[in-house]
Amino acid sequence: MSDLLIDRLATLRNQHVFYFPNTGNGGDGFIAHATMWLLNSLSIEFTALGPHEIAPKGSTLLFGGGGNLIENQYDTLYNAIQSNIDGNTGIVLPHTIRDYRNLFSKDNLEIFIRDPISYDNARKYTVDTNQHFYLSHDMTFYLPKDYFQQFWQLGDGVFYCFRQDEERDSDLWVDGNQDISLSWNGSWWTNERLSKASTEAMAASLSPSRIVATDRLHVAILAAFLGKRVYMTANNYYKNEAIYRHSLSRFFPNTSFHKTRQDIVNAIKNKP
Repeated sequence: MSDLLIDRLATLRNQHVFYFPNTGNGGDGFIAHATMWLLNSLSIEFTALGPHEIAPKGSTLLFGGGGNLIENQYDTLYNAIQSNIDGNTGIVLPHTIRDYRNLFSKDNLEIFIRDPISYDNARKYTVDTNQHFYLSHDMTFYLPKDYFQQFWQLGDGVFYCFRQDEERDSDLWVDGNQDISLSWNGSWWTNERLSKASTEAMAASLSPSRIVATDRLHVAILAAFLGKRVYMTANNYYKNEAIYRHSLSRFFPNTSFHKTRQDIVNAIKNKP
């Protein structure tokens, strides 16, 4: 894929950067793995730092992509940016962003946004015609489409992965539900081998099923890479639907979006 993000990162070829992966669950591990793969493929040397570490002044910083810049809900990455951006040059990798408006006034911070709703909001936050934010795609979409080929199989049955945390949009319980993203949760993703291993573990978990039903964005994306028939529904804000319409449906037509968990259950039940 060629776009503004790739063009910008390509200017860092053969340079060293400090990379702050987003903290969180297995989906964030998938993002970190895709990011490290892309940096390696572009010959960008990197040191991964935890959210409370401080990079040396005069450095180029990459702040991990994801959904952590949601004001009044998540602040770990925001705090890492605030602690490190002065005296450095920073790039926020593709993010869903709600508020945190002061980030858009920093001349030494470029922001890549992974969905049109966040992007349109950012346009409202600033009147500066020399804007430093750009619309792109979630980091995982920069992997080759055959990246998970070793896990491809037709499979059988349905894998239900509905989230059980505070970002869920429904309390509907489905027998056999497995929220595999919560198998890992925390500040794990500075570890390159672990981010790859956890991503492959999720792929191996999904691979034996023919259908995947989920409100986990990165379970949906990973299942789409695996060639599964993916039924997706919302989280508790606009992230899932916005990225589905902007990226997932574009790159993987084997996916569909449904208003509620119950709509997914009904659709699968009535599937011929």
